Amino acid sequence: ILAKPNIQKKLWNTPLSVIHTAKLYNLIEKINFIPTDEYLIKILEEDLSYKDLLDIKNFINNPNNKSNYNQWSSAKLLLLQTYIKYLYKNSKLTNIRYYRLKKDIQKQLKSTQINIYNYKSPLNIPKERSLAIALKNINHQNFLKLSFLPASHLLSDDNRDYSGENELKLFYISILINNRKIILDEFSIYSIYALVPYDPLLNLLSYRFSLAIKQLQRTTFILDGGIGKNFKFSDINLYLFINFGFWYDKKFSFYGVTYPEIGLLINEIFNMKSYFYYKYIVTSYNQRYPLYGLTHSFFLSKNKKLFINYEKTNKNNQIEFGYEIKF
Repeated sequence: ILAKPNIQKKLWNTPLSVIHTAKLYNLIEKINFIPTDEYLIKILEEDLSYKDLLDIKNFINNPNNKSNYNQWSSAKLLLLQTYIKYLYKNSKLTNIRYYRLKKDIQKQLKSTQINIYNYKSPLNIPKERSLAIALKNINHQNFLKLSFLPASHLLSDDNRDYSGENELKLFYISILINNRKIILDEFSIYSIYALVPYDPLLNLLSYRFSLAIKQLQRTTFILDGGIGKNFKFSDINLYLFINFGFWYDKKFSFYGVTYPEIGLLINEIFNMKSYFYYKYIVTSYNQRYPLYGLTHSFFLSKNKKLFINYEKTNKNNQIEFGYEIKF
């Protein structure tokens, strides 16, 4: 925007939208990609088996290990090289061992390089703003649902060009309309899911947080979050969370909640994606009830999709069919 003042200004700019705008106006001549050690480890892991990762972990954890690592594949050695660098920066490896291993590995990788410039480029990520229109039925009442997401994306979106499955909703709003009333369906001020694939090297936790107003069994203010693990199997992600926080509604005022959550995301053939989730809500008023849902998306293009959402609790049964466009 500074380099080309005649670019059309937008109401809301994010780092990703700036990149997309720069691409649109041909302002990108060359791309330099400098990944963090953690990100590079995740990239290198994709070409190796789980046994390979355990070999590296065991080798590092046992200084007297006599494993003949100089016979490992180049991909495995590259990962070992990056992993010891990560450990050294985080004071988990001594100077002597780090420099000895580094020198030895470099001898075996003299001409080995890895090209990661085309790996999940931000230029390929779908746009961040979206509008959606849907027909929604709640307990046999029909509504027209309109929703707007200023930034950024949902778990049900096409997230294959992100580093992992994740969700970020900033000031997302949806309303329900019929011939008798208008209802606020959801207003998410800030909501995030970060599903980090588990691996034995980094062993990172996944997490989520939500600050929102939603229609659950009644209009509910939500402030909660959770931590857990996400397991990635090719195009399938399975996550498990323990969530806790505070909710508010007119019937019970403020109350605490704790609930386990399990979710399954599958990127399918023919540009489709399915997302299933199950939660068992336990409140400080000793309420207990399940909440589960299923979303199926069909991507017409990078920025257009058709979707079906189904969600059920012990009092609510709702289904919607809709269309979303990103811009």
